Amino acid sequence: MRADSREGGVPLQGSAESSSPRGGVVAWYTVSVCLILYLFSQVDRQIVNLLVAPIQAAFGIGDFKMGLLMGPAFGVFYAFATFPLAWLADHVSRRAVVFGAIVFWAIAACASGLARSYEELFVARMAVGIGEAALLPSSYVLVSQLFKRERLATALSVLSMGSVGGMGLAFGLGGWLSSAAGRVTEVPFLGALEPWRLVFILSGAPGFLLAFLILTVPDTSPHKQRTATEHSQSLLTFLRQHRFVACGALLGFGLVSLCSTALSGWLPTYLIRTFGWNTAQAGMAAGLMVLAIGTVGKIGSGLIVDHWFARGVLDAHLRYLMWMSFVAAPFAAAAFLIPQVMICLALVGAYFLLPYANMGYGSAFVQLVTPPPLRGQTSALFLFGANMFAMLGPSLVGWLSEKVFVGSTALAWSLATVVGGGLACAALVLFYSLAAARVALAQDSIQA
Repeated sequence: MRADSREGGVPLQGSAESSSPRGGVVAWYTVSVCLILYLFSQVDRQIVNLLVAPIQAAFGIGDFKMGLLMGPAFGVFYAFATFPLAWLADHVSRRAVVFGAIVFWAIAACASGLARSYEELFVARMAVGIGEAALLPSSYVLVSQLFKRERLATALSVLSMGSVGGMGLAFGLGGWLSSAAGRVTEVPFLGALEPWRLVFILSGAPGFLLAFLILTVPDTSPHKQRTATEHSQSLLTFLRQHRFVACGALLGFGLVSLCSTALSGWLPTYLIRTFGWNTAQAGMAAGLMVLAIGTVGKIGSGLIVDHWFARGVLDAHLRYLMWMSFVAAPFAAAAFLIPQVMICLALVGAYFLLPYANMGYGSAFVQLVTPPPLRGQTSALFLFGANMFAMLGPSLVGWLSEKVFVGSTALAWSLATVVGGGLACAALVLFYSLAAARVALAQDSIQA
Protein backbone atom coordinates (compact mmCIF):
# COMPACT_ATOMS: atom_id res chain seq x y z
CA MET A 1 0.00 0.00 0.00
CA ARG A 2 1.25 3.45 -0.82
CA ALA A 3 2.00 5.92 1.90
CA ASP A 4 -0.99 8.08 2.69
CA SER A 5 -0.92 11.34 0.78
CA ARG A 6 -4.18 12.89 1.90
CA GLU A 7 -5.69 13.99 5.18
CA GLY A 8 -7.53 11.21 6.96
CA GLY A 9 -5.30 8.41 5.76
CA VAL A 10 -7.02 7.80 2.41
CA PRO A 11 -4.49 7.81 -0.45
CA LEU A 12 -4.95 9.93 -3.51
CA GLN A 13 -5.84 8.08 -6.65
CA GLY A 14 -3.20 8.54 -9.28
CA SER A 15 -0.63 11.17 -9.91
CA ALA A 16 -2.61 12.35 -12.89
CA GLU A 17 -5.50 13.21 -10.64
CA SER A 18 -3.53 14.80 -7.85
CA SER A 19 -0.88 16.82 -9.69
CA SER A 20 -3.08 19.36 -11.44
CA PRO A 21 -5.26 22.08 -9.89
CA ARG A 22 -8.85 20.98 -9.58
CA GLY A 23 -12.18 22.43 -8.52
CA GLY A 24 -11.69 25.88 -10.10
CA VAL A 25 -13.95 28.10 -12.18
CA VAL A 26 -13.89 25.84 -15.23
CA ALA A 27 -14.74 22.82 -13.10
CA TRP A 28 -17.74 24.47 -11.48
CA TYR A 29 -18.89 25.94 -14.79
CA THR A 30 -18.90 22.40 -16.19
CA VAL A 31 -20.96 21.24 -13.20
CA SER A 32 -23.40 24.12 -13.77
CA VAL A 33 -23.91 23.31 -17.45
CA CYS A 34 -24.40 19.61 -16.75
CA LEU A 35 -26.80 20.49 -13.92
CA ILE A 36 -28.95 22.68 -16.20
CA LEU A 37 -29.11 19.98 -18.87
CA TYR A 38 -29.89 17.31 -16.27
CA LEU A 39 -32.60 19.51 -14.79
CA PHE A 40 -34.42 19.87 -18.10
CA SER A 41 -33.98 16.18 -18.87
CA GLN A 42 -35.76 15.47 -15.60
CA VAL A 43 -38.61 17.78 -16.57
CA ASP A 44 -39.13 15.74 -19.73
CA ARG A 45 -38.87 12.54 -17.70
CA GLN A 46 -41.13 13.53 -14.80
CA ILE A 47 -43.81 15.60 -16.52
CA VAL A 48 -45.83 12.49 -17.35
CA ASN A 49 -46.34 11.87 -13.63
CA LEU A 50 -48.58 14.93 -13.37
CA LEU A 51 -50.67 14.02 -16.39
CA VAL A 52 -52.02 10.66 -15.19
CA ALA A 53 -55.72 11.54 -15.17
CA PRO A 54 -55.96 13.18 -18.63
CA ILE A 55 -53.84 10.45 -20.27
CA GLN A 56 -55.95 7.72 -18.70
CA ALA A 57 -59.10 9.47 -19.89
CA ALA A 58 -57.72 10.02 -23.39
CA PHE A 59 -56.70 6.41 -23.99
CA GLY A 60 -58.97 4.53 -21.57
CA ILE A 61 -56.18 2.85 -19.58
CA GLY A 62 -55.93 1.80 -15.91
CA ASP A 63 -53.29 2.27 -13.24
CA PHE A 64 -51.17 -0.67 -14.38
CA LYS A 65 -50.78 0.54 -17.97
CA MET A 66 -50.18 4.03 -16.66
CA GLY A 67 -47.48 2.63 -14.42
CA LEU A 68 -45.86 0.99 -17.43
CA LEU A 69 -45.86 4.35 -19.18
CA MET A 70 -44.19 6.07 -16.21
CA GLY A 71 -41.73 3.22 -15.57
CA PRO A 72 -40.63 0.65 -18.19
CA ALA A 73 -41.51 2.78 -21.23
CA PHE A 74 -38.74 5.16 -20.20
CA GLY A 75 -36.62 3.08 -17.84
CA VAL A 76 -35.91 -0.07 -19.88
CA PHE A 77 -34.67 1.78 -22.93
CA TYR A 78 -32.83 4.37 -20.85
CA ALA A 79 -31.00 1.56 -19.07
CA PHE A 80 -30.05 -0.45 -22.14
CA ALA A 81 -29.12 2.60 -24.22
CA THR A 82 -26.69 3.73 -21.51
CA PHE A 83 -24.07 1.11 -22.46
CA PRO A 84 -23.65 1.82 -26.19
CA LEU A 85 -23.88 5.57 -25.66
CA ALA A 86 -21.28 5.45 -22.87
CA TRP A 87 -19.02 3.39 -25.14
CA LEU A 88 -19.53 5.89 -27.95
CA ALA A 89 -18.70 8.79 -25.62
CA ASP A 90 -15.45 7.02 -24.67
CA HIS A 91 -14.39 6.83 -28.33
CA VAL A 92 -15.57 10.11 -29.86
CA SER A 93 -16.31 13.60 -28.61
CA ARG A 94 -18.46 13.46 -25.48
CA ARG A 95 -19.87 16.88 -26.28
CA ALA A 96 -21.01 15.73 -29.72
CA VAL A 97 -22.71 12.64 -28.27
CA VAL A 98 -24.54 14.67 -25.62
CA PHE A 99 -25.54 17.37 -28.13
CA GLY A 100 -27.12 14.81 -30.46
CA ALA A 101 -28.83 13.04 -27.55
CA ILE A 102 -30.43 16.26 -26.27
CA VAL A 103 -31.85 17.10 -29.70
CA PHE A 104 -33.17 13.54 -30.00
CA TRP A 105 -34.96 13.53 -26.66
CA ALA A 106 -36.38 17.00 -27.31
CA ILE A 107 -37.95 15.69 -30.51
CA ALA A 108 -39.29 12.65 -28.66
CA ALA A 109 -40.72 14.75 -25.82
CA CYS A 110 -42.58 16.94 -28.31
CA ALA A 111 -43.77 13.84 -30.16
CA SER A 112 -45.33 12.60 -26.91
CA GLY A 113 -47.83 15.42 -27.20
CA LEU A 114 -48.80 14.34 -30.71
CA ALA A 115 -49.37 10.64 -29.97
CA ARG A 116 -52.67 9.34 -31.33
CA SER A 117 -52.77 6.17 -29.23
CA TYR A 118 -51.36 4.63 -26.07
CA GLU A 119 -48.91 2.64 -28.15
CA GLU A 120 -47.58 5.74 -29.90
CA LEU A 121 -47.16 7.52 -26.58
CA PHE A 122 -45.35 4.46 -25.21
CA VAL A 123 -42.91 4.56 -28.16
CA ALA A 124 -42.35 8.30 -27.71
CA ARG A 125 -41.50 7.80 -24.03
CA MET A 126 -39.09 5.03 -25.04
CA ALA A 127 -37.35 7.48 -27.35
CA VAL A 128 -37.06 10.05 -24.55
CA GLY A 129 -35.34 7.40 -22.46
CA ILE A 130 -32.89 6.52 -25.22
CA GLY A 131 -31.94 10.17 -25.74
CA GLU A 132 -31.46 10.95 -22.05
CA ALA A 133 -29.25 7.89 -21.53
CA ALA A 134 -26.20 9.71 -22.93
CA LEU A 135 -26.18 12.63 -20.51
CA LEU A 136 -25.24 11.30 -17.07
CA PRO A 137 -22.39 8.88 -17.93
CA SER A 138 -20.63 11.60 -19.90
CA SER A 139 -21.34 14.20 -17.20
CA TYR A 140 -19.93 12.00 -14.45
CA VAL A 141 -16.68 11.45 -16.33
CA LEU A 142 -16.34 15.12 -17.29
CA VAL A 143 -16.85 16.27 -13.70
CA SER A 144 -14.79 13.53 -12.02
CA GLN A 145 -11.72 14.57 -14.03
CA LEU A 146 -12.00 18.16 -12.75
CA PHE A 147 -12.25 17.59 -8.98
CA LYS A 148 -10.13 16.06 -6.24
CA ARG A 149 -11.58 12.85 -4.87
CA GLU A 150 -12.27 14.28 -1.40
CA ARG A 151 -14.53 16.90 -3.04
CA LEU A 152 -16.15 14.67 -5.65
CA ALA A 153 -19.26 13.74 -3.64
CA THR A 154 -20.09 17.42 -3.18
CA ALA A 155 -19.56 18.20 -6.88
CA LEU A 156 -21.68 15.29 -8.07
CA SER A 157 -24.33 16.02 -5.43
CA VAL A 158 -24.61 19.54 -6.83
CA LEU A 159 -24.93 18.01 -10.31
CA SER A 160 -27.60 15.61 -9.05
CA MET A 161 -29.67 18.60 -7.90
CA GLY A 162 -30.90 18.54 -11.47
CA SER A 163 -33.22 15.73 -10.47
CA VAL A 164 -34.65 17.86 -7.65
CA GLY A 165 -35.02 20.93 -9.81
CA GLY A 166 -36.41 18.92 -12.69
CA MET A 167 -38.99 17.17 -10.55
CA GLY A 168 -39.95 20.44 -8.90
CA LEU A 169 -40.34 22.19 -12.25
CA ALA A 170 -42.23 19.25 -13.72
CA PHE A 171 -44.67 19.20 -10.81
CA GLY A 172 -45.00 22.96 -10.46
CA LEU A 173 -44.95 24.06 -14.09
CA GLY A 174 -46.84 20.98 -15.19
CA GLY A 175 -49.69 21.82 -12.87
CA TRP A 176 -49.71 25.45 -13.94
CA LEU A 177 -49.48 24.62 -17.64
CA SER A 178 -52.30 22.10 -17.31
CA SER A 179 -54.56 24.83 -16.02
CA ALA A 180 -53.34 27.50 -18.42
CA ALA A 181 -53.38 25.19 -21.39
CA GLY A 182 -57.02 24.39 -20.76
CA ARG A 183 -57.86 27.73 -22.40
CA VAL A 184 -55.90 26.91 -25.57
CA THR A 185 -57.80 25.25 -28.39
CA GLU A 186 -55.77 25.99 -31.53
CA VAL A 187 -51.98 25.90 -31.99
CA PRO A 188 -50.37 27.13 -35.24
CA PHE A 189 -49.42 24.24 -37.55
CA LEU A 190 -50.67 21.67 -35.00
CA GLY A 191 -54.36 22.44 -34.77
CA ALA A 192 -56.48 21.80 -31.69
CA LEU A 193 -54.56 20.26 -28.79
CA GLU A 194 -55.76 18.89 -25.48
CA PRO A 195 -54.07 20.49 -22.43
CA TRP A 196 -51.84 17.49 -21.61
CA ARG A 197 -50.54 17.37 -25.17
CA LEU A 198 -49.45 21.01 -25.03
CA VAL A 199 -47.64 20.35 -21.75
CA PHE A 200 -45.53 17.65 -23.40
CA ILE A 201 -44.62 19.92 -26.31
CA LEU A 202 -43.75 22.90 -24.11
CA SER A 203 -41.57 20.71 -21.87
CA GLY A 204 -39.54 19.37 -24.78
CA ALA A 205 -39.12 22.49 -26.91
CA PRO A 206 -36.37 24.18 -24.78
CA GLY A 207 -34.05 21.25 -25.50
CA PHE A 208 -33.38 22.48 -29.03
CA LEU A 209 -31.64 25.58 -27.63
CA LEU A 210 -30.18 24.08 -24.45
CA ALA A 211 -28.29 21.47 -26.47
CA PHE A 212 -25.77 24.15 -27.49
CA LEU A 213 -24.70 24.66 -23.84
CA ILE A 214 -22.75 21.39 -23.83
CA LEU A 215 -20.52 22.77 -26.58
CA THR A 216 -19.22 25.44 -24.17
CA VAL A 217 -17.57 23.03 -21.70
CA PRO A 218 -14.08 21.52 -22.13
CA ASP A 219 -14.18 18.17 -23.90
CA THR A 220 -11.89 15.59 -22.35
CA SER A 221 -10.15 13.17 -24.68
CA PRO A 222 -11.50 9.61 -24.52
CA HIS A 223 -9.21 7.02 -22.98
CA LYS A 224 -7.03 5.49 -25.72
CA GLN A 225 -4.53 3.57 -23.64
CA ARG A 226 -6.27 0.28 -24.29
CA THR A 227 -8.29 -1.32 -27.03
CA ALA A 228 -12.02 -1.88 -26.64
CA THR A 229 -11.41 -5.59 -26.05
CA GLU A 230 -8.93 -4.88 -23.27
CA HIS A 231 -11.40 -2.46 -21.69
CA SER A 232 -14.10 -5.13 -21.71
CA GLN A 233 -11.81 -7.76 -20.22
CA SER A 234 -10.60 -5.36 -17.53
CA LEU A 235 -14.14 -4.43 -16.61
CA LEU A 236 -15.11 -8.08 -16.16
CA THR A 237 -11.98 -8.73 -14.11
CA PHE A 238 -12.68 -5.69 -11.95
CA LEU A 239 -16.30 -6.74 -11.36
CA ARG A 240 -15.27 -10.28 -10.43
CA GLN A 241 -12.66 -8.97 -8.03
CA HIS A 242 -15.13 -6.60 -6.34
CA ARG A 243 -18.34 -8.56 -6.92
CA PHE A 244 -19.66 -8.16 -3.37
CA VAL A 245 -19.43 -4.37 -3.27
CA ALA A 246 -20.66 -4.15 -6.88
CA CYS A 247 -23.75 -6.22 -6.13
CA GLY A 248 -24.35 -4.48 -2.82
CA ALA A 249 -24.09 -0.99 -4.28
CA LEU A 250 -26.26 -1.84 -7.30
CA LEU A 251 -28.93 -3.45 -5.14
CA GLY A 252 -28.86 -0.88 -2.35
CA PHE A 253 -28.92 2.22 -4.52
CA GLY A 254 -31.27 0.47 -6.95
CA LEU A 255 -33.88 -0.19 -4.25
CA VAL A 256 -33.81 3.47 -3.23
CA SER A 257 -34.24 4.43 -6.91
CA LEU A 258 -37.29 2.15 -7.03
CA CYS A 259 -38.74 3.98 -4.02
CA SER A 260 -37.99 7.38 -5.57
CA THR A 261 -39.77 6.69 -8.86
CA ALA A 262 -42.71 5.08 -7.07
CA LEU A 263 -43.09 8.13 -4.86
CA SER A 264 -42.53 10.80 -7.50
CA GLY A 265 -44.68 8.93 -10.01
CA TRP A 266 -47.76 8.57 -7.85
CA LEU A 267 -47.57 11.38 -5.25
CA PRO A 268 -49.52 13.97 -7.31
CA THR A 269 -52.19 11.39 -8.16
CA TYR A 270 -52.40 10.36 -4.49
CA LEU A 271 -52.98 13.99 -3.44
CA ILE A 272 -55.65 14.39 -6.12
CA ARG A 273 -57.51 11.15 -5.33
CA THR A 274 -57.24 11.22 -1.55
CA PHE A 275 -57.62 14.90 -0.68
CA GLY A 276 -59.57 16.16 -3.70
CA TRP A 277 -56.88 18.53 -4.91
CA ASN A 278 -56.77 19.61 -8.51
CA THR A 279 -53.76 19.09 -10.76
CA ALA A 280 -52.35 22.58 -10.24
CA GLN A 281 -52.59 22.33 -6.44
CA ALA A 282 -50.97 18.91 -6.31
CA GLY A 283 -48.23 19.92 -8.72
CA MET A 284 -47.35 23.16 -6.97
CA ALA A 285 -47.33 21.59 -3.49
CA ALA A 286 -45.19 18.64 -4.56
CA GLY A 287 -42.91 20.84 -6.64
CA LEU A 288 -42.22 23.37 -3.90
CA MET A 289 -41.59 20.59 -1.38
CA VAL A 290 -39.14 18.81 -3.65
CA LEU A 291 -37.29 22.02 -4.54
CA ALA A 292 -36.99 23.29 -0.97
CA ILE A 293 -36.29 20.07 0.91
CA GLY A 294 -34.59 18.11 -1.85
CA THR A 295 -32.05 20.88 -2.49
CA VAL A 296 -31.01 20.89 1.17
CA GLY A 297 -30.76 17.11 1.11
CA LYS A 298 -28.62 17.03 -2.03
CA ILE A 299 -26.09 19.63 -0.89
CA GLY A 300 -26.04 18.47 2.72
CA SER A 301 -25.50 14.82 1.86
CA GLY A 302 -22.55 15.60 -0.41
CA LEU A 303 -20.87 17.76 2.22
CA ILE A 304 -21.40 15.20 4.98
CA VAL A 305 -20.15 12.27 2.91
CA ASP A 306 -17.08 14.21 1.76
CA HIS A 307 -16.38 15.17 5.40
CA TRP A 308 -16.62 11.55 6.55
CA PHE A 309 -14.49 10.34 3.65
CA ALA A 310 -11.82 12.99 4.28
CA ARG A 311 -11.58 11.76 7.89
CA GLY A 312 -10.86 8.22 6.73
CA VAL A 313 -14.36 6.67 6.70
CA LEU A 314 -13.87 4.64 3.54
CA ASP A 315 -17.43 3.33 3.44
CA ALA A 316 -18.92 6.80 3.99
CA HIS A 317 -20.99 6.77 0.78
CA LEU A 318 -22.75 3.49 1.55
CA ARG A 319 -22.92 4.07 5.30
CA TYR A 320 -24.70 7.40 4.88
CA LEU A 321 -27.39 5.96 2.61
CA MET A 322 -27.82 2.97 4.92
CA TRP A 323 -28.66 5.23 7.88
CA MET A 324 -30.84 7.57 5.84
CA SER A 325 -32.87 4.66 4.47
CA PHE A 326 -33.25 3.11 7.91
CA VAL A 327 -34.48 6.36 9.46
CA ALA A 328 -36.82 7.29 6.58
CA ALA A 329 -38.51 3.89 6.11
CA PRO A 330 -41.16 4.23 8.86
CA PHE A 331 -41.86 7.86 7.96
CA ALA A 332 -42.36 7.00 4.30
CA ALA A 333 -44.81 4.21 5.14
CA ALA A 334 -46.74 6.29 7.66
CA ALA A 335 -47.08 9.20 5.22
CA PHE A 336 -49.77 7.35 3.25
CA LEU A 337 -51.52 5.70 6.17
CA ILE A 338 -52.38 8.92 8.05
CA PRO A 339 -55.27 10.70 6.28
CA GLN A 340 -54.05 14.21 7.01
CA VAL A 341 -52.58 16.11 4.07
CA MET A 342 -50.08 18.24 6.03
CA ILE A 343 -48.80 15.23 7.97
CA CYS A 344 -48.48 13.35 4.69
CA LEU A 345 -46.44 16.12 3.08
CA ALA A 346 -44.24 16.51 6.16
CA LEU A 347 -43.44 12.79 6.27
CA VAL A 348 -42.84 12.65 2.52
CA GLY A 349 -40.53 15.61 3.01
CA ALA A 350 -38.38 13.45 5.29
CA TYR A 351 -37.84 11.10 2.36
CA PHE A 352 -36.69 13.91 0.06
CA LEU A 353 -34.35 15.21 2.78
CA LEU A 354 -32.76 11.87 3.68
CA PRO A 355 -32.46 8.92 1.24
CA TYR A 356 -33.66 10.64 -1.94
CA ALA A 357 -30.41 12.63 -2.22
CA ASN A 358 -28.28 9.58 -3.02
CA MET A 359 -27.32 9.66 -6.69
CA GLY A 360 -24.64 12.34 -6.27
CA TYR A 361 -22.57 10.60 -3.63
CA GLY A 362 -23.49 7.21 -5.08
CA SER A 363 -21.97 8.23 -8.41
CA ALA A 364 -18.94 9.62 -6.55
CA PHE A 365 -18.46 6.21 -4.91
CA VAL A 366 -18.45 4.55 -8.34
CA GLN A 367 -15.83 7.00 -9.60
CA LEU A 368 -13.66 6.52 -6.51
CA VAL A 369 -13.73 2.74 -6.46
CA THR A 370 -13.04 2.36 -10.19
CA PRO A 371 -9.73 2.78 -12.07
CA PRO A 372 -9.87 5.80 -14.44
CA PRO A 373 -9.97 3.79 -17.73
CA LEU A 374 -13.13 1.98 -16.57
CA ARG A 375 -15.10 4.87 -15.12
CA GLY A 376 -17.32 5.49 -18.13
CA GLN A 377 -18.33 1.84 -18.30
CA THR A 378 -18.90 1.45 -14.56
CA SER A 379 -20.94 4.66 -14.53
CA ALA A 380 -23.10 3.16 -17.25
CA LEU A 381 -23.42 -0.07 -15.27
CA PHE A 382 -24.40 1.85 -12.13
CA LEU A 383 -27.02 3.84 -14.03
CA PHE A 384 -28.26 0.67 -15.72
CA GLY A 385 -28.84 -1.01 -12.36
CA ALA A 386 -30.44 2.06 -10.81
CA ASN A 387 -32.80 2.53 -13.75
CA MET A 388 -33.75 -1.13 -14.02
CA PHE A 389 -34.96 -0.86 -10.43
CA ALA A 390 -36.40 2.62 -10.97
CA MET A 391 -38.63 1.53 -13.81
CA LEU A 392 -40.29 -1.03 -11.53
CA GLY A 393 -41.43 1.53 -8.95
CA PRO A 394 -44.47 3.08 -10.68
CA SER A 395 -45.49 -0.24 -12.25
CA LEU A 396 -45.31 -2.08 -8.93
CA VAL A 397 -47.45 0.55 -7.22
CA GLY A 398 -49.96 0.44 -10.09
CA TRP A 399 -50.10 -3.37 -10.01
CA LEU A 400 -50.63 -3.49 -6.23
CA SER A 401 -53.28 -0.80 -6.49
CA GLU A 402 -55.24 -2.79 -9.08
CA LYS A 403 -54.57 -6.42 -8.15
CA VAL A 404 -53.82 -6.64 -4.42
CA PHE A 405 -55.36 -3.78 -2.46
CA VAL A 406 -58.97 -2.71 -2.93
CA GLY A 407 -61.13 0.28 -2.19
CA SER A 408 -60.38 3.97 -1.91
CA THR A 409 -57.19 3.33 0.10
CA ALA A 410 -55.63 0.95 -2.42
CA LEU A 411 -53.15 3.52 -3.72
CA ALA A 412 -52.20 4.58 -0.20
CA TRP A 413 -51.41 1.02 0.90
CA SER A 414 -49.53 0.37 -2.33
CA LEU A 415 -47.29 3.39 -1.81
CA ALA A 416 -46.70 2.58 1.85
CA THR A 417 -45.74 -1.00 0.99
CA VAL A 418 -43.40 -0.19 -1.88
CA VAL A 419 -41.65 2.86 -0.42
CA GLY A 420 -41.47 1.78 3.22
CA GLY A 421 -40.56 -1.81 2.42
CA GLY A 422 -38.06 -0.83 -0.27
CA LEU A 423 -36.16 1.50 2.08
CA ALA A 424 -35.97 -1.15 4.79
CA CYS A 425 -34.55 -3.67 2.33
CA ALA A 426 -32.05 -1.11 1.02
CA ALA A 427 -30.76 -0.39 4.52
CA LEU A 428 -30.23 -4.11 5.16
CA VAL A 429 -28.38 -4.68 1.87
CA LEU A 430 -26.12 -1.67 2.42
CA PHE A 431 -25.30 -2.80 5.96
CA TYR A 432 -23.93 -6.08 4.64
CA SER A 433 -21.96 -4.23 1.92
CA LEU A 434 -19.95 -1.92 4.17
CA ALA A 435 -17.01 -4.26 4.73
CA ALA A 436 -16.67 -4.98 1.00
CA ALA A 437 -16.70 -1.23 0.29
CA ARG A 438 -13.88 -0.62 2.72
CA VAL A 439 -11.82 -3.40 1.17
CA ALA A 440 -12.44 -2.15 -2.39
CA LEU A 441 -11.34 1.41 -1.61
CA ALA A 442 -8.29 0.20 0.31
CA GLN A 443 -7.04 -2.06 -2.48
CA ASP A 444 -3.58 -1.09 -3.70
CA SER A 445 -4.74 -1.83 -7.26
CA ILE A 446 -7.05 1.17 -7.30
CA GLN A 447 -4.69 3.53 -5.52
CA ALA A 448 -2.13 3.60 -8.34
